[in-house]
Amino acid sequence: VFLMRKAAPNTWRLTLPASWDEYLESLSKNRRKRLRRWERGYFESGRAVCHFAEAENLAEFTETLIGLHNLRRRALGQPGAFEQEQFAAFHRAVMPQLFAEGRLVVSRLDLDSLPVAAEYLLRDEHTWYAYQSGIDPRAMEDGPGGLSLMALLRRAMEEGCRTFDFLRGDEEYKSHWGTTSHAAVRLRVRGRTLRGGMLHLADQLRTLTQSEVG
Repeated sequence: VFLMRKAAPNTWRLTLPASWDEYLESLSKNRRKRLRRWERGYFESGRAVCHFAEAENLAEFTETLIGLHNLRRRALGQPGAFEQEQFAAFHRAVMPQLFAEGRLVVSRLDLDSLPVAAEYLLRDEHTWYAYQSGIDPRAMEDGPGGLSLMALLRRAMEEGCRTFDFLRGDEEYKSHWGTTSHAAVRLRVRGRTLRGGMLHLADQLRTLTQSEVG
């Protein structure tokens, strides 16, 4: 086969301790104070409630996730991933099977009884993987993304999860949660055929051109 290896955006992972209090103690003083303030002001007050999908309401949670994801991306001037009907249809079809196998977590954060954030995670025995999310841009003043992640991390620790993987992408917010970055690579494999060889050559030329421009 023809193989091309290319650097990809870093992945960001958080090693989880056994308890929420232990996790808070691992953070900076300012970060710890902020999370405790969120806990009192949003969760303990009842303003914020995080719900986790069950089999009977998974379809409802999925549609909330898709709607909030596309809404947030449009607010940023970008197309939402789920606006591609084939992509959305694939996930609507596969998510019930993943849930039945215990490999899926879908959450919804309500703020003042309105859904403002949703998360789509894959999971295995030790790790939760943050795959997709959605946020209501009209609620950004309250930091719904941070509140949602806070609830997810607590739930992951309660279920004995040991690693929370934010996956690839060097978004600044990931470092705020005590994560560490890990290098990643992108592999492209082409069959050893005439067409595969031509496509591999095109990949190499494209990479060379991009490096020269950069």
